[in-house]
Amino acid sequence: MTDELRFDGQVAIVTGGGGRWPSLGPAYAKLLAARGAKVVVNRLGVGWDGRGTAPANPHAVAEEIVAAGGEAIGDLHSVADPAAARATVQAALDAWGRVDILVNNAGVVMRAFFDEISDDDIRRIVDTHLYGHIWMTRAVWPHMRAAGYGRIVNTTSDAIFAYPQVAVYGAAKAGVNGLTTNLAFEGGRYGIRVNAVSPSATTVKHPEMAGVNDTESYLKGKEHQVEQVASLVAYLSHSICKANGSVFYAGKGTVREYRIYTSRGWHDPDITIDSVAANIDRIQDQTGAAEHSTGLTPQDIDSTPRRAYTPE
Repeated sequence: MTDELRFDGQVAIVTGGGGRWPSLGPAYAKLLAARGAKVVVNRLGVGWDGRGTAPANPHAVAEEIVAAGGEAIGDLHSVADPAAARATVQAALDAWGRVDILVNNAGVVMRAFFDEISDDDIRRIVDTHLYGHIWMTRAVWPHMRAAGYGRIVNTTSDAIFAYPQVAVYGAAKAGVNGLTTNLAFEGGRYGIRVNAVSPSATTVKHPEMAGVNDTESYLKGKEHQVEQVASLVAYLSHSICKANGSVFYAGKGTVREYRIYTSRGWHDPDITIDSVAANIDRIQDQTGAAEHSTGLTPQDIDSTPRRAYTPE
């Protein structure tokens, strides 16, 4: 029997942490707090669609943590704005003087076909998911870099592989995957590890998204699913975690890792449109497929030539 993994003395920020139970963010925040972390529970006080549907209250979740003997504060800043993201991080620094863990969980989603979703809702989805990850990570990065330590857990989705009526959401989540692998590459030398989780759990938003009125029956027996995902998120948040740049799936009692594989392909220095057509079966043949690797090393971060960057 091993000692339980704990986070005593560490400070965590969980975005999207203020939803009603069962929800992923509160499950993450409560587990980290139960294991000793001080937690900033962040959530803009709106619903899963970014509007007024099922409004959330991060202060209520923080109060639950405190009532259970933990330490937590609520935070209502938006992750979709860089200044607001910095304010969330500053809340952690003002309260406890440090930030060790960031769980990027905040998100909005509305089910709509690509040709019917509004321009405003497209921006809302991308701003919250992709830009929300960027702004929050940018806000914690200098503090983690100065400390020589950090754990960042991003949230992706199986929607990157196609799912009904969520094309823009899936695109934003694919961006999160690319952000995760690149930040892991940059941050590894500073002791910052960055991974992503694709969660699968029935939460309070699902019956509302499906237009089901009997929420209680819909959720019956499924509440524990968010806690299963939380266990993986907490592991990836811990100092013992050595994974970096990995994407995991967690749901329904299963944890697995996603990796990208490429076919052996076909080579011809004189490629033409006709030869591609003639060899497309060979190009797509997955026999002997190998895990994709760029072959880059941490030393390539600084040695790769680039034109001097000057911010506008």
